[in-house]
Amino acid sequence: MEHEKLVYPIVQLPATMAQPEAWRRLYLCPAFLWGFGLATFIDLMNGLNELYPQIPQFSRYIKLHNMRQYITGRPWDAMNPFQISMYPFAIGLAYFLPLDLSFSCWFFFVLRLAEQVLGAVFGWEQIPGFPFFGQQASGAWLMLGIMAIWASRHWLKETLKVALKPSEQRKDVNEPIRFRWAWIGLIISTPALIAFTKFMGMGPLMLTVFWAVFFLFSIAITRVRAELGAPHEIVYAQPRNIVADLFGTSRFSPRELTAISLTHWFNRGYRCHPMPGMLEAFKFAQLFGIPQRAMAALVFVTYLLSIPVTYWANLHVCYREGATAKCIGFKAWVGWEAFNQLASWLQAPQQVLNPRRIAMLVGAGIVWGLWAIRLAIGSFPLHHAGYALAVSFAMNYFWFAFMISWLAKALILKFGGSRAHRDFMPFFIGLIVGDFTAGSIWAIWGPVRGFRNYRIYIF
Repeated sequence: MEHEKLVYPIVQLPATMAQPEAWRRLYLCPAFLWGFGLATFIDLMNGLNELYPQIPQFSRYIKLHNMRQYITGRPWDAMNPFQISMYPFAIGLAYFLPLDLSFSCWFFFVLRLAEQVLGAVFGWEQIPGFPFFGQQASGAWLMLGIMAIWASRHWLKETLKVALKPSEQRKDVNEPIRFRWAWIGLIISTPALIAFTKFMGMGPLMLTVFWAVFFLFSIAITRVRAELGAPHEIVYAQPRNIVADLFGTSRFSPRELTAISLTHWFNRGYRCHPMPGMLEAFKFAQLFGIPQRAMAALVFVTYLLSIPVTYWANLHVCYREGATAKCIGFKAWVGWEAFNQLASWLQAPQQVLNPRRIAMLVGAGIVWGLWAIRLAIGSFPLHHAGYALAVSFAMNYFWFAFMISWLAKALILKFGGSRAHRDFMPFFIGLIVGDFTAGSIWAIWGPVRGFRNYRIYIF
């Protein structure tokens, strides 16, 4: 926030909505009303269609639509998954991303589909694991984490110097937490986490790789959100898969494999990772002059309250509705994904395969190479984070919506310049707010009335 001046695209939306003149500058702006009305109308029509099929839906392509059903011949049917969507909120959010990133996200996803087609043409798909998207994503995100730490090395040294100074000489009064306490927390919590995972059953090698990967991913995700604001679901890459790919599973005991499988619930996709939200809260506080320590205290208290509420809600819904009867989505996925994979490893241990390791190096090398090119020549249309996002599931749902938003933004900038870009911002904010407002109404109305109804996202 202070040294690198990252743009925090996600914060722009609530900051714009909370500005003092928001009613006049935003909510009564015709462009905002058009965007809000369009998104609301789409959700209203599609929601009514789900309840009353005789009412026509707005479009079948708004939510995920499988395009593979129209492709039956080889090698084109190798594209999997091949889905398109036009979520209004996704089109709106992508408008606030840098143009090179939104282009790179959908471009590398299309390149990923082409990789599958070429694999079918040349028979590479017979290689177990091809095209190794999980391994490419692992290397890419690990490299992003390493690059983020390297870029912050001077600032980290400075915080350590400040932490070692006497209290009256330290200039960290306005920080969310004093640097000394932050370093002390790091020094204390690191062995505590190591001890916890050791008691779970992880050996030195596994727990070292696990925590190194987890925190590198955490830093990379937070950096990408702060700098670029893009979605960051990375289902294909997580610590337990990296451990298996690097070392195989036969060198680890059943207890170790069970222990790392129990971490799947908070490593499955990182779509709700707490670090980006915390940092964006501090950025919001900076924009509106809220004391950072007050925001840190609010975040801390919120976590203390939300954790028991979440535990209760999860158990309450499962017991009331039936865990296997009506609970869908994460309620089922997390369990069977974790323990089916564990059962597979115990029955048929995964061997070390060099192609998987090579794919990790390729993913890391592509990220570093794209970053080096951008650093050397300045303007370059391909962004290294776009590649990482495209091969790690984040773009499976959003690539087509990002392409629409990129095209709209590129045309607006080309023919209208920066002024037109600012004039269209309320319209895209309206798409986001309208989509989430209508979606929230449906999400409240369904449980109140006791039936499952329209959801604005995924299926």
